Amino acid sequence: VETRTENAEYRKNIRIVGVTSQGEITLYESGNNEAYDAFGMLIVDIQALGYSNRTFTGFRIEKVGGGAFAVAEIAII
Repeated sequence: VETRTENAEYRKNIRIVGVTSQGEITLYESGNNEAYDAFGMLIVDIQALGYSNRTFTGFRIEKVGGGAFAVAEIAII
């Protein structure tokens, strides 16, 4: 996930959900902390989370709580 904004409020309270045939799995939740590194990138490593044997049918990015939400680009590698 990459944001193209300098405003840190866009980068807070992000949740990434993976959708499977068995239901949904929360893969990442930032809380009120910065969700991105200095380059504006967030990498969620499915293998490191222990879900490499799961088949995901989709992913969803949510803004938790209030505030604006801006996502410029999503890449699944």
